[in-house]
Amino acid sequence: MDERLRMMFREEMSAERQPPLGDLLDDAVRDGRRARRTRRAWIGLGSTGAVAALAVGAFLVVPGKSPQREAAPLKGPVPVLAASSTSTVIKQPSGPKSPVTDAAVVEQLARLLPAGRTSGFAQGSKEANRYAFGQIYLDSGKGPGMVRAFVYKGGLSDKACSTTPNTEGLASKEAAELKASTDKKVQEQVRRRYAALMAQKRPGCRDLPGGGRALFQKDADGTASATVDHGNGIVVTVFTATWLAWNGKENPAGTVALTPGQVLKIAAFPGWGAKMDSALVKKAATDHPSMPTVY
Repeated sequence: MDERLRMMFREEMSAERQPPLGDLLDDAVRDGRRARRTRRAWIGLGSTGAVAALAVGAFLVVPGKSPQREAAPLKGPVPVLAASSTSTVIKQPSGPKSPVTDAAVVEQLARLLPAGRTSGFAQGSKEANRYAFGQIYLDSGKGPGMVRAFVYKGGLSDKACSTTPNTEGLASKEAAELKASTDKKVQEQVRRRYAALMAQKRPGCRDLPGGGRALFQKDADGTASATVDHGNGIVVTVFTATWLAWNGKENPAGTVALTPGQVLKIAAFPGWGAKMDSALVKKAATDHPSMPTVY
C-alpha cells in the first residue's frame, strides 16, 4: 500500500532548480529522502484505517470489458498542465508522422527499454488532455517490473513548477482522508503528515541540457517518475513501481524495472509526440491489434 501512497503524492515532491542532468538525479535522491522523512510515520502505519483513508483503488486490467473500479482509480503522477508551453523545445526527428495511439506508445516504449523479457502490454481508458498511454512489464532477470508512459497535451504549468507548497490541494486531500478514517491515531498521523508537507518548499521545474523541462522524483526503493515538457505542446510522464496491475484481488509484487536515469531519458526521448513516426505507428497496429485496458 505504501506504493500507492507514493504515487499519490509524487507530483507534490518533484524537482528544484536547473542543474545538468547528472545533478538532477543526485538532487532527486536528496529530495526523496527529505520527502520520505515527512511521510514515513503515516506510511509506516500499515493499518486498515490508513488504507481506507486513501479511498484510492489500483489500476484494474479488464480485457475487452467495461470499466470495473475498486473505489477511485489510481492514475499515477498526473502533471498539472497548462494550455501551452514556455519550455525550450525537444525537436522531433523529421519524417512522415501519424497520430499517436496507445499501441504506438507501447511500441516506442518497448524500443527504448533495456534488454529483457517484455509482457503485460496494456492500453489505457480515455482521459481528457491525454493523447495516449502504454504499459509494459520488463523482466531483466529478477522478475517483471512495471513501466508506464503517458503522452499529454499541453505544457507544465506555473503551478506545477512553483516552489510554493500546494496548500490548497493538500488541504483537500487531508480533509478527504480525515473524513474517511474514524481512527484517532490515524487522523493524528494524517494531520502531522500534512502539516509537514504544507510547510515544505516544493522544488521547481528543471531545464534539461537537450531541451525540455522536467519534474523528477526518485524514491528510496529505486522507483522513479519523470514528467518532461517537450516544449511543443507535449508532456510525457514515465514511471516505475514495485507493484503490478490490479488482478481483481491485489496488486502483485513486482521489481523495479528501470534506473531513475533510464526513466528520465525515456520521458525526454525526442520521438514522443501527438504525432509519431508513421512506420512505428503502423507496426504498432500490427504488433498490438488488441490489448487489455488498464483503468
